[in-house]
Amino acid sequence: MSRPDKHSVAPGNDDCGRIPVDVVHSSTGSPPQQLTHQGLDLLSGRGCASMPGSRIAALYEGYGLQADGLPAAVVVRGRRLQIENASVYTDLTRNPLRVPRSIYFAVPYGAALHDHATVLGAPGLPGAFRLDHDTLWPVGALQPVSDNHSSITMVDRASWLSHPRGPDLNYLR
Repeated sequence: MSRPDKHSVAPGNDDCGRIPVDVVHSSTGSPPQQLTHQGLDLLSGRGCASMPGSRIAALYEGYGLQADGLPAAVVVRGRRLQIENASVYTDLTRNPLRVPRSIYFAVPYGAALHDHATVLGAPGLPGAFRLDHDTLWPVGALQPVSDNHSSITMVDRASWLSHPRGPDLNYLR
């Protein structure tokens, strides 16, 4: 079993040195019936503490991180996007994981998306949440904008392009 991008499933604990290898296959019949699971773990001997934040971020790319007492976050292009609104969190990830605080903070901070955040739009360009340091995080659908109780403020292309650009946010239908 793997994620759709064929990476292994990320660990929900502090065990970055364990790579699960799981195979689910049919054990009898045609068409396939009675699924069987076989698996093993590959151990690298490395723990999360010995890995740089960029490697941990790559391991958790696309996952939602949930740690006790901290805002929900999604790992987007190696950065932790902290999200205030649960609906927006669900719009951006279908892979939530409970992780220890050490994993949460190992992923480099990217920005915080607060309810009612400003969204800028421009002719021929996507709507984009304006987040920390005036950085635009483009979003390819209106649903996260609506779920965040935000509205789009139209600006000219030059103004939109003058902002630093963050990673694109992918809406999961």
